[in-house]
Amino acid sequence: MKKVYLTGLVTLSAVLLMGCAADETPDTRAESSESTEASASSTVESEEAATTITTANGTDANAEIPNEDTIYMRQLYAAPHGEKSVAVVTVTMRGETILAAEIDEWQYLAVSDEWTGVVNSDKKFGENYNDGQLLISKQENDDAYSDLMAERGDSTVTWGNNIKAITDFAVGKTVEELKETTEELSDEATEISDVVSGATFVDTKGYLEAIIEAAESGALSVGMETDSDTLTQAQLIAAPHGEQSVAIVTVALTGETIAAVFMDELQFLSADSYAGVPNSDLDFGAGAVGGQVLASKLANDAAYSDLMKTNMDATYTWSENINAIQSAAIGKTVTEVDALIAALAAQSDDDSPEDVISGATFVDTAGYLQAIVDAAAQAK
Repeated sequence: MKKVYLTGLVTLSAVLLMGCAADETPDTRAESSESTEASASSTVESEEAATTITTANGTDANAEIPNEDTIYMRQLYAAPHGEKSVAVVTVTMRGETILAAEIDEWQYLAVSDEWTGVVNSDKKFGENYNDGQLLISKQENDDAYSDLMAERGDSTVTWGNNIKAITDFAVGKTVEELKETTEELSDEATEISDVVSGATFVDTKGYLEAIIEAAESGALSVGMETDSDTLTQAQLIAAPHGEQSVAIVTVALTGETIAAVFMDELQFLSADSYAGVPNSDLDFGAGAVGGQVLASKLANDAAYSDLMKTNMDATYTWSENINAIQSAAIGKTVTEVDALIAALAAQSDDDSPEDVISGATFVDTAGYLQAIVDAAAQAK
């Protein structure tokens, strides 16, 4: 998994050759990438009925940013590279400065031995894929996807190295500084690698715009107060809650202490009641079976929480539960979080997870905590 050391602005010394923008069939034309809107909709006609597909990228423009002594994470979903993929974009910040940025892209590809699907692809989650399709993370399939780029587009730089060049470029900068860079990249005569060293994607501007949007309006998770300039961070895809969903978990450490956490879950849900991730109304959405969209539970918090209340008599919303779990881990060491997991494991059927973690009632509370521990282990 990716490991990021936050020790100041990271630069790449080598200027690499121009590569291609990769899709399943790499497209060498320069696509114009725009920031993802908060919502969109389209209508898909079928023989049975018309289904209106709406999308939501999980923004929270009104989030209250903590003081300069507290680090925080913001996350949203974006479409910086055409209509076939969706990106999850996460930034760690202090004040107006970006301390780290993570970008992963998910895309449906034809089933093949060379591809590894996201966790639970071989279980109930994967039953929602259209025939012959497999949902992959490009980060987790960097070698194979980069080989595809080289084969079909003569790319000389891997997908992962391109994304690393872009995210490293953002470290130590403010949103305003990144906006100046995107203006520079708007000039078609500009050589991308001359501006963002090591980046060759024609959609480099789009990826930077996605980072800007996450920093300005992404959903917020407040971390701990720390003046540390040495943080490590990692992001992983996990399955803390059974076979029907997957979680994206990002953890930042200062020394042995968990300084910030961001968790969201994705699940296939009815397009009639839930908003899908960006591009669900376009080519990306064609990878799912009819009537289903890949949806962020955080972006659909109100609707999903109503479902929890109806089916399970839930007393807290989905986001309230997740925030309680994240808060329980922030400021603790991995060893201390392990102790919480052990305490949950020792409970009887008559006990409540809330007896260990106030505000958390999920029966899989220990699973979410374990996903945080697993991500923290990758960050060391």
